[in-house]
Amino acid sequence: KSLTFFRRGLLFGLTRFFLQSLKSLRLNLAEELVTLLLLLGNLSLLNGLVNSGGGF
Repeated sequence: KSLTFFRRGLLFGLTRFFLQSLKSLRLNLAEELVTLLLLLGNLSLLNGLVNSGGGF
């Protein structure tokens, strides 16, 4: 009986760990996506400035 309880606790712990790592992974992915979008936005902004002849 105590063995099944231990196994259930282990399974619960693994599931929680998996979900937590998945959540942090998703957060990291979101942050990287935002960074990438900001980089692309800055590049297109610079491109627009250069193309419009505003130049530096």
